[in-house]
Amino acid sequence: MKKNQIAIALGLSGSLVLVGCEDSGGASGQTTPQLSTYSITAIDGYLRNAEVWLDLNRNSTKDPDEPSAMSGAGGIAELDVTDVTNPQDYPVIVRAIAGQTEDEDQGLITTNYVMSAPPGEDKVTPLSTLVNVLLEQSLTGSETPAELEQKKQQALTNVAQQLGIDSDDVLGDFIADNQTAAAYAAENLVLSQILPEDSSELASILEQDSSNSPFVKVVQVVNAEINKKIDQVESSGGSMDFATVGDALDAPVGVTDSDNDGVPDDLDKFPNDSAEYADFDGDGTGDVADTDDDNDGINDDTDLYPYQDDRAGDFDNDGVDLLDDQFPNDSDNDGYQNDVDAFPQDPSEHADSDGDGTGDIADLDDDNDGVNDVDDQYPNDNTQAGDFDNDGIDYLNDQHPNDTDNDGYENDVDAFPEDPTEHADSDNDGIGDSADETPNGEPGTGVWDTSNWDSGATFQ
Repeated sequence: MKKNQIAIALGLSGSLVLVGCEDSGGASGQTTPQLSTYSITAIDGYLRNAEVWLDLNRNSTKDPDEPSAMSGAGGIAELDVTDVTNPQDYPVIVRAIAGQTEDEDQGLITTNYVMSAPPGEDKVTPLSTLVNVLLEQSLTGSETPAELEQKKQQALTNVAQQLGIDSDDVLGDFIADNQTAAAYAAENLVLSQILPEDSSELASILEQDSSNSPFVKVVQVVNAEINKKIDQVESSGGSMDFATVGDALDAPVGVTDSDNDGVPDDLDKFPNDSAEYADFDGDGTGDVADTDDDNDGINDDTDLYPYQDDRAGDFDNDGVDLLDDQFPNDSDNDGYQNDVDAFPQDPSEHADSDGDGTGDIADLDDDNDGVNDVDDQYPNDNTQAGDFDNDGIDYLNDQHPNDTDNDGYENDVDAFPEDPTEHADSDNDGIGDSADETPNGEPGTGVWDTSNWDSGATFQ
């Protein structure tokens, strides 16, 4: 069978109880296993007096050599697995029997149905049944353990997306965990009467082609109706709850199928079109042809939540869903898209103008031209920094960057920094040496020197 490798990979989440006694032939305190018990919980509400078994040969039928028990209070069944190695490697089946099995919330059930759970799961529910069906239908028989686990997770994700619930709530005890949306979904799957009635029907469903499974089609339509009710409650702001929202379907699913596509007319949105059966967003285009089933503007092949119009996924992992993200490709949520962000994982940096590996915010010289950004008039242009001495030559090319009159003498040594014809005033008379006839104060020019020391001399 195509399912013969599933036991290899799936997790060990079941409750395995080993009861032992002291080995009289060994040291004191040593024990040897005497009884192995695998604890399974049957849940729609908690189901008492349901038949539970470990499906060792994976034929969905309870065979004489397979561990089985009737469930008791809390839906718990204890399977004797003394002779079974790794019972967690096998699927579990639950048969709810009309007039005998009691739902602790609703009383005796009125119709037969069968549920299952993938290997490694010890809570058997309508939701685990959907996961198990999708998983089993996807198997080829050649999967590696890692591929099997991946397919299980994909099946789980598909169920969660269709119902509009968190994937963490699909497998497990939604009653004990107070997951009301998951509990509502499970209850309505049972009320719709789409679960297999007996073991042979379950076996037939598991062998259906996953690409054209009538059961999967019906489940998809029912799940869409459940999804809408869940969305009503969750978007009501507390004004509605699952006790008042009503059932997802007005009546159990019928059998008439006019277009023979496997979906009964009372569920089929296109009862006379065998190519279409669902229209999740109600836009008149069947989901097979519709590339955006929830009409949120994101195509289904991209949308991580193709049946939820209020979210599509957080593709840049910044904590903001694509539908609400102003920068949908901005991983660090700094306002710069990843394709232009030099540091897409660092919200404090986005640019590295000089490509030196240091972000511009931390980098004191963004263009790496040797002039700090606080002084650089062109901090992102390494060909210019500014003409700080106003001599018409940029600082980077100026041999005398502090020479305003460009005469070759820096302002701090130029006595005439604004006059390119003068730079020195040796006698400090305010006249540049080039223009001064007596740059050093020579005699006879009206400048006092020793010749003026004669009696009666006057300054000429």
